[in-house]
Parts: sequence; structure tokens; C-alpha cells
Amino acid sequence: MFFSLTLFEAASNEKKDNYIKIDFRLNTKNPDSKNYFNWKTSSTNLKDSFDAVSGASLYHSTKEFRTVSYDKSGKNILTPQGLKGLLLYAVSSYETLKKDNLSIESKGRQLKISFNHRGNFYKIITDENGVMNIPESFFIIDQSSEVSNEEVQSKLIEDTVSENSEELYTGKLFTKLDKNGILKINGKLVLQSKAFPESPQTPAEQSKKLQNKSLFKNNLK
Repeated sequence: MFFSLTLFEAASNEKKDNYIKIDFRLNTKNPDSKNYFNWKTSSTNLKDSFDAVSGASLYHSTKEFRTVSYDKSGKNILTPQGLKGLLLYAVSSYETLKKDNLSIESKGRQLKISFNHRGNFYKIITDENGVMNIPESFFIIDQSSEVSNEEVQSKLIEDTVSENSEELYTGKLFTKLDKNGILKINGKLVLQSKAFPESPQTPAEQSKKLQNKSLFKNNLK
């Protein structure tokens, strides 16, 4: 394991990863040793899970995923904060999920995921097909100041990348929640320039994006 992590660190210093492939499984209702967070970039391929002995992720995804989700300075996040928080639940104890009040509502294939973590409240809303659009599906409220439960929904803002970051990850993650509370997420994110985050869109594609953004905001409650 030491050898593989050393290679990972050397590669990350040489070249910034430009994509992240994600394969995730989480039992949201019970402790489950089958939970996993598998992720792949141009410099690493980790298949991780929770290690009950150490009480941490087996292959250190908690630390290593930060390497790819932040810029070279290590100060500016390139993904929604809520995405990193959600994915790391698969390599955390079930007690962590309970403490953070992880909750999932489903309507057909659409999911509304919410949780509290380190002073922030997060909400993630998929589209009607269960797709997380990065970053449009993510919302956040900083609860470092006093906010009542009634005010939470009205205070939510878009959970996006740091203002000082020059790049951001975009893409689609596909979700599925079964009747036993097993949440699965998979897909690919691509790192792009913040100035030009997307390739030119057709009028139909632009219209669809605006519809999706409206859908997310209308479903905050």
C-alpha cells in the first residue's frame, strides 16, 4: 500500500488530473461492510471502503480525494463541497451518517439528499431521471451564523467552486436508490477552464440547461 500511495503522490505532483471517474455505494439505513467509494483519475485508481479497525478509510480517500478536488494551492475547491462530503460517507462509519442527519427523499427517480457537516447544511437535487448535474444540482447554507429551521430553505445558495479557482469539474453522475436504502452513484467529471467550462451548446441544449436549473430551484423545498 505504501508503494502505491507513493506513486500516487509523485504522479499528482507531476500532472494535475483532468477527470474523475466515480463508482459509489452507500447503505443509508444500516451499517454495511459492502459500502465502497471507488474513484479513478489519470494518476490513480483507488477502490476504497471503511476500515472498522482504524475507524477511517482503508486507502485514505478522505485525504487523497482532496488532492484531486482542490487546485494546486490546496485552497480552492474545484467541485461542490457537498459532493466531496457525500462521497466520503461510503468510507466513514454509519455513526457519521447519523450524526450528520443524512436524509434522502425520493419521488420516482428524482432524489433530494440533505445533510449537515461541519457547520454547513447541504442539499443535492437530481433531475427527474436521477442525474446529478455538476455543479447545478448542489446547494449549501453556511450555518456558522444562527439560522432557524424555517429559514434554511430560503437561505440556500448554489454550492459551487471557489471564487479564486481557475478551473472546475463538470459532468453528470447517475444515481439509483433501491427499496433497501442502497444509494449508488457513478459517472465521470471532467476538469475544465472556469472561463470556458463547456463546449458551445445548441439552442436546444441551452434551453434544456435552463429548464434543469429552474427545476432544481423549484424543488428546493
